[in-house]
Amino acid sequence: KGVGRLMKDTKLAGLSRENWLEIRKQGLGGSDIASIMKQSPWSTPLDVYYDKMGMSEPIPDNPRMKAGRFLEGAVADLFEDNHPEMKVRKDTRMRVHHKHNFLYANTDRLLQDEDGKLGVLEIKTTSSFYAKTWEESIPYQYYCQLQHYLNVMGYDYGYVAILIDGYDYADYYYERDDKLIAEIEAEAIKFWKQNVLKGVEPEPMSDEDLAKLFPTEEKGKEIEADMLDIINIEKYLDAQQRKGIATLDMDDAKFNLKKSMTDCEVLVDHQVVLATLKANAKGTRILRVNKQ
Repeated sequence: KGVGRLMKDTKLAGLSRENWLEIRKQGLGGSDIASIMKQSPWSTPLDVYYDKMGMSEPIPDNPRMKAGRFLEGAVADLFEDNHPEMKVRKDTRMRVHHKHNFLYANTDRLLQDEDGKLGVLEIKTTSSFYAKTWEESIPYQYYCQLQHYLNVMGYDYGYVAILIDGYDYADYYYERDDKLIAEIEAEAIKFWKQNVLKGVEPEPMSDEDLAKLFPTEEKGKEIEADMLDIINIEKYLDAQQRKGIATLDMDDAKFNLKKSMTDCEVLVDHQVVLATLKANAKGTRILRVNKQ
């Protein structure tokens, strides 16, 4: 393992949010990793791709995000109070991987234990709505983020401190997981080199992804059904008949058909119309499958 080095000209103290977001486009940070690994409940590889390519609007700052930034210092103080054996200091610089200059880490705090070993402290704030996900361990999407930090920094351990509803505090210790780090690094390198640098969009994973790629249909445009489309048509119609017990099958077939149709309006099999994908009055594209 190597030790992360400072990224040039990336002192973060006093940096505006807009400038910080621009710096994030230069590589892949901890908040991108779960999405690239297809482990994020909120975003997909395509979302990260659009962000890095400057094709998406940044999420507007909101009261919850602002409160999280203000509470970060308080949560760090709580951690320090619970762990008097640890030295805690704010890290105001961006760190980059010793081999791959597009992998970076922007940690909340740096730690030093009684033996002088350095580690990372990540701080999270959330509401009781998500409290259950933190009951026993670190949620996996955050665990991926934390392992990425250890990889970039070259450290062996870290903590994540969580504050729920402003008063319910907990922290979790974790150690370096070299097997997962190797998987994360391989996926990140592949994503950066095969998608970002080559300008190739990742495969869509959700209806939201498809809406970004194909927001409208080209009127009258047809696409010939392939064998997989025929299977999905049959699957869709069969699931429709078993609707009460087969909603997931139906949704899967529906997604695959929409993915196959891209920006086409009509799916045909030897001039027989199998399905249409048209925008309604609100601009949302609706799939309709014809009974055979």
